[in-house]
Amino acid sequence: MSLKKSRSYLEQFGYLKKGQPEVGNLLMGDVSHSYEDEFRIAIKTLQEFGGIPVTGEIDHSTKELMKQKRCGRPDREVGDENRRKKRFAVQGEKWKHTNLTWR
Repeated sequence: MSLKKSRSYLEQFGYLKKGQPEVGNLLMGDVSHSYEDEFRIAIKTLQEFGGIPVTGEIDHSTKELMKQKRCGRPDREVGDENRRKKRFAVQGEKWKHTNLTWR
């Protein structure tokens, strides 16, 4: 799996912020270094979430994890660490009866 495909996978499932420039296109060394750190942290988080050895490298087990079929929902929402999260989602219509009795 190429670096570009790995980056888009990590963006799609919420491990990296979308729209980050590629490392090769950056001019400043500090920005490039910080992006590499974010990329390595994203890989480590994916490995931890997938239950494989945490190396920070895109090794064989990480490639196999990325190849597995899955839904399109992100594993985590990037940037929403300080916001409260829903613990459940209400589905369907609201029940019209509010006056309940039991025996």
